[in-house]
Amino acid sequence: MAPDPVAEKSGFLRMYMSNHPDTLVAYAKWFGKVKEVITSAEMTAIDCNSMTLTCTMKGGSKKEVRVPIEPPLSGYEDVKPRLLEMKAFAQEGLGMVCLYVTYHTILDKPFALRSKLRISQPLNSPGTPG
Repeated sequence: MAPDPVAEKSGFLRMYMSNHPDTLVAYAKWFGKVKEVITSAEMTAIDCNSMTLTCTMKGGSKKEVRVPIEPPLSGYEDVKPRLLEMKAFAQEGLGMVCLYVTYHTILDKPFALRSKLRISQPLNSPGTPG
């Protein structure tokens, strides 16, 4: 059996994702279906089929959460686009990001400006439209 190309580079991915705790919390809540309050999350493993997150819950207890990656990643080159897609899906599903439309008129012609608005959650930094 061939080695898992994502698991082989999981050390780098875990280190990189340690700088994105709000994303890890969103993964745990949305894809891991965690309903309790999560104060922090750490990626402890990732491979082509799933990621494992260790979540610190309100009160200090730890909970291990397996987040499936479906469909499975076909290689390491799929990691970044898939994790970004999962982030957007989770944040939108959790109401952390919403789309708003502002209508303007320039030179008597109406147009719509679409922007994403990040809604602050306890662990997230405030976002800005754009």
